[in-house]
Amino acid sequence: MKFVSAVFMLLFVWLSAASAGTIVMTLSDYSTGNTAYLDTETGVFSDNALPHFQDAFAKTDGAFLYIIEGLGADAVSKYNPSSIGAGKAIYQYSTGPGSSPHDIVFVGSKAYLILNSSTSIWVVNPDAADEKSFKIGDIDISQWADGDGYPDAHLGFVYNGMVYVVLQCYDISQFTAGTPVLIVIDPSTDTIVDMDPSTEGIQGIDLIIKNPQEGALSGSTLYLAGTTYGASDEGIMKVDLKDPLTTQVKVISEAAAGTSITGVSILNADYGIVWSFDANWNKVGRLFSLRDYTIGAQLSVPDAGGGAVYVGGLLYVGSRDYEKPGLYVYNPFGKESTVMTKYYPTELPPYSIVYVGEMTQTEVSSEDENPESFAILGSYPNPFNPGTTVSFTLDVQSTVTVDVFNAVGQKVDRLAESSMSAGKHDIRWNAGAAPSGVYFIRVSNGITAKTAAVTLVK
Repeated sequence: MKFVSAVFMLLFVWLSAASAGTIVMTLSDYSTGNTAYLDTETGVFSDNALPHFQDAFAKTDGAFLYIIEGLGADAVSKYNPSSIGAGKAIYQYSTGPGSSPHDIVFVGSKAYLILNSSTSIWVVNPDAADEKSFKIGDIDISQWADGDGYPDAHLGFVYNGMVYVVLQCYDISQFTAGTPVLIVIDPSTDTIVDMDPSTEGIQGIDLIIKNPQEGALSGSTLYLAGTTYGASDEGIMKVDLKDPLTTQVKVISEAAAGTSITGVSILNADYGIVWSFDANWNKVGRLFSLRDYTIGAQLSVPDAGGGAVYVGGLLYVGSRDYEKPGLYVYNPFGKESTVMTKYYPTELPPYSIVYVGEMTQTEVSSEDENPESFAILGSYPNPFNPGTTVSFTLDVQSTVTVDVFNAVGQKVDRLAESSMSAGKHDIRWNAGAAPSGVYFIRVSNGITAKTAAVTLVK
């Protein structure tokens, strides 16, 4: 096999020290649910931290945790990661009975709620102070509804200021997979972009794999994994969102993998993980190369169906093993890349996983000298008293707003709202009479937003 341990000998540029944030897992045994979390800076792990519905997904905007409760509960809750243990939500808003929310994506000051059992996508205000001001718009997607009455909106992604939504188009009434569709939403107008103006109506992009289950965005490349559980040969496809009409390619087939492929995770510009089932229907993960798509070693995680995140050079995987559920930790680029380095047990099996917090460690391949152009570089000093300066870069001239939020999501100050040139900028916040605590400085370029956490100590 061409995929040998030598391919992992990458050169990395370590821009700063360890990552400081929170890894959050929703847990479920399909009759009840709970939450566990790990502080990546202190190593403190807590199980049974926050009860919720059995079908719940963890999502983040970089600063706050959002728990999306699916069919049967149909709600979105917002939390400060530091208050998960106290069980106190900033808010919990309904998404409508039977709507089954699956995902939420954030663009500037707005968010888009992806509802699986609905004919519309909600435009929402993630900072809404009450439920009546949470939903601020609807985007009609009924034209793609199949036999079960819904287009089955499932996944959302943001690239270059546009929102990309994957419609599964799986007819649950007949248990048949139709042709899934990728639609593009322009946040400036909250309308669907017509991808083929020469054809009557609003056109999306038909995808080349059926029943997409999971996806991951790496730069401009979107990877999607689909399966029909033996009914056809699906697998992993990629599409370059710079030209989504002509760049779809299947890169790993289920036939070549020898199993049903259920998901894909991207670690960096060179490597990812393909998720599939073994003979006992346990989920397994195997490393693969994004350069030639050869599949390598299997991670020694029993039933790795609880999701995975790659943070600070470590891979965190949720194991749904009935006997030994919990969080498994790996160094995927170490000498023994498939060997667990740490295990955190959980009472219930992990269901989804997310990392909440800005990366303070950035890994850049030696072959990639173009890091993200719009980025927060950090804040100094941090902790601080009475002032701190946040630094960020812009790739093009933009209208920038810089806001400060407290730990319960309330906006406490606006530091800037003006047109700024491309390059590096420094904005200072003098906290004045603000009480000690954690605050979040959010920088928006009018299309996307970045957030940095700072601590005021008086």
